[in-house]
Amino acid sequence: MTLPRIAGWISREDYEAFKAVSPDLPASYEEWLATQQTTELEAHGGAVEKVVMNPYNFSVYCNASGMNPDSAGRAAFAVAEHRRKGERRRKEERRRRAKGKSPGTTAGSPTAAS
Repeated sequence: MTLPRIAGWISREDYEAFKAVSPDLPASYEEWLATQQTTELEAHGGAVEKVVMNPYNFSVYCNASGMNPDSAGRAAFAVAEHRRKGERRRKEERRRRAKGKSPGTTAGSPTAAS
């Protein structure tokens, strides 16, 4: 199984805010978009998971972690966000499974309320 490449993604709407905290970005969103190789990877069967980044959360992350707000910082932030979102999904899944089972019952068995 091939693991997906994590790609930090900046929305068009957030680009100017990102440029304010991450001065190494190109002048325009279109220029930045042209530097992204996700389309080429996807076309050749590579798995790419785009993690949409929030400029405020990125800035907080850089300040807290000591990362520079550059391409390496954005890459690290994207991986951290991917992990955080995965943890949240796993917790929600465990919570859903736990809700479906009350003490003393097994999956698929009728409960006293049935």
